[in-house]
Amino acid sequence: LCLLRYNAEHPGVQGGLKEMQGLFTGLLAERSEFTQEVASKGLGLVYEMCKEEGMKDELVATLAATLMGTAQPHKRRAEDEKLFEEGQLKVDDKALGEGSLTTYKELCTVATELGQPDLIYRFLNLAGHQKVWTSRRGAAFGFSSIANQAAERLKPHLPALIPKLFRYQYDPNDKIQEAMAGLWEMVVPDPAKAKEEYLPHMLKELIPGVGSRLWRVREASCLALADLLPGKRLPQVEDHLQELHRMSLRAIDDVKESVRKAGGSLVRAVSGLTLRLADASQSGEATAAKTLHLILPLLIHDGICHSAEEVRLVAIGQLLKMTKHAGKALRPFIPDLALVLLESLSSLEPQMNTYLQLNADKYGVSEESLERARFSASRNSPLAETLERCLSLIDAPTADLLVARLPALIRSAVGLPTRAGVAKFVAQLASLPAAAPAVRGGSGKLLKGLRGAMSAERSPVIRHALAAAAAKVVGVGKEGAVEEYLAALRHDFLQKGGEDAAVRAVVGLAYKEAAASAPDALRHFLPIVVPVAFLGREDAEAAPRELFQQVWDDAAGSTQAGVRVYAGELAALIKEALLAPAWALRRMAAKAAWAWVGAMGRGRVSGELRGLLP
Repeated sequence: LCLLRYNAEHPGVQGGLKEMQGLFTGLLAERSEFTQEVASKGLGLVYEMCKEEGMKDELVATLAATLMGTAQPHKRRAEDEKLFEEGQLKVDDKALGEGSLTTYKELCTVATELGQPDLIYRFLNLAGHQKVWTSRRGAAFGFSSIANQAAERLKPHLPALIPKLFRYQYDPNDKIQEAMAGLWEMVVPDPAKAKEEYLPHMLKELIPGVGSRLWRVREASCLALADLLPGKRLPQVEDHLQELHRMSLRAIDDVKESVRKAGGSLVRAVSGLTLRLADASQSGEATAAKTLHLILPLLIHDGICHSAEEVRLVAIGQLLKMTKHAGKALRPFIPDLALVLLESLSSLEPQMNTYLQLNADKYGVSEESLERARFSASRNSPLAETLERCLSLIDAPTADLLVARLPALIRSAVGLPTRAGVAKFVAQLASLPAAAPAVRGGSGKLLKGLRGAMSAERSPVIRHALAAAAAKVVGVGKEGAVEEYLAALRHDFLQKGGEDAAVRAVVGLAYKEAAASAPDALRHFLPIVVPVAFLGREDAEAAPRELFQQVWDDAAGSTQAGVRVYAGELAALIKEALLAPAWALRRMAAKAAWAWVGAMGRGRVSGELRGLLP
């Protein structure tokens, strides 16, 4: 340093300036702050004493490359070079003792004793990582000492330099923050203008940094973006908005707690920006529609379906907020959004509810009362509110897309809240005038799916909801589809009901709901329904017997009037049931035959009676 300070004019010194800078740059990585300060002053003198303009440009470019990480000084490590401070790194292995790893020789020894010599490279990488950050700090001090002299020469490097300086101001290391903040003030006289001018470069630097392998870079990038994004317009961030969302969701699932905390700040910034852009009252309809087209598919397909619970909750929260003010711009996404929200009803239910359901006996609570409580909670959740908002925006084309995909969801729905939500959604959809043509066109598949779901459902609460949904579809469905549905229920009653009272209860419930909700549509198919109800009134089990009695009362009225109107149909079903293999059906048929004869009276049963007798 003295030689350079007092003998700069000597040709030998001028000829060795480039080599001197390389040596000083290497000393910036030293742990001694005094050595770093000497190296920093040396770098300033190298530049100040240089007489050739071309050489000055080369010196600035080299030092800038060191600061930006595209180049760094390399020097051979001596065997006894100290890579870690005493006590900084320990190996938790009793076989190796309690000593700290301090020298290159010890690193080699530990790797050999562990039987994995290649671990030496991991140790060296860790040590090099620490030197990189120390070198950054040292490079910042060295660079600031010549920044005033080289302001004009810095301009070609600003697009790459400014994003890194901005990120380093949020580095977890306080000393690095302080050094970079001072350099930022010298290089950037107008920070607000620089953020606008170099925004594309900053986004290209910071967004990938959120996924860096170095946790310090991830944390600093999150905090820097959180400070940079507020107030931006869509044209400024349009090309990066999807990646911003994707990386922010990734950050809150980071392995390091401090990065997750910084990721939370980034999520709030990205969410605030997106909500403002998606609100037509603040940004205009065109901007809102474009923002929704960019973000909603990402949240629907990647966010809500993410494996991490924290990410799912954040994605759903963003969806709920975005849909509040989206208006008609939300319509193209309703088919995907509605189905994903329905599937999410179960995944977002508190696990305590499921635990209580499985252990209801321990707490003296009936399973049905718990199911009703869970059903009520799912209907009043924020997701249910968003589903109702989607229903209010449905038009005919949207309904066509929804109806085509609902049967598959009806069959595959998992979890009580999802099954309840699907049933409610189908019932509401069938009640919408705009969706009636689509529901009518798809009524066959809808009714088939609902019947299958009712048959497989164990919960009486969900069975009732599914039956109510099927009744709504019956009210607007095609006659052929309704007839097939009612006939299939009759088939289930005769083929499966003899051995299973639950099947008979499902048929009775389905007929009861159809008779209550769609009496006009059911009027044409009473010859299918009434005979089954007449037979079911004689069931030995109370639950199906009461259901079929209600169906009979609603559809046929008095016993004598109903028997006389449907005498032939009743006789045919009674004969079929008398020949059934199941004793329960034969018993019901015998009792129904007795009631049928009593209602018909003497002299009116001769023809039909011959058909019943062997």
